[in-house]
Amino acid sequence: MVDENGFRQLIDDMNVIKEEAETNLLLHTIDPYNKQKMTFSEIVNLLSNHMVPKSPDTPAVTVPLLEKFANLGNDVNNFNDEEED
Repeated sequence: MVDENGFRQLIDDMNVIKEEAETNLLLHTIDPYNKQKMTFSEIVNLLSNHMVPKSPDTPAVTVPLLEKFANLGNDVNNFNDEEED
């Protein structure tokens, strides 16, 4: 089980969401009655369904937050590969 502090830490560590208001929205969505008991399955489901801009350059193109997080490493690797060329 994950409480509010653990959820906030997870969102911060993912480094995808920058706005506190968006974190609060996610928290209210997953724990509307403030029971402080979120399962990992509930969190994965939430992050799989919450859409975020794919990139700052294309805010109208959205992807699930979890997908964006999973691809962050690929973006960094692609960036490094491009610099080496």
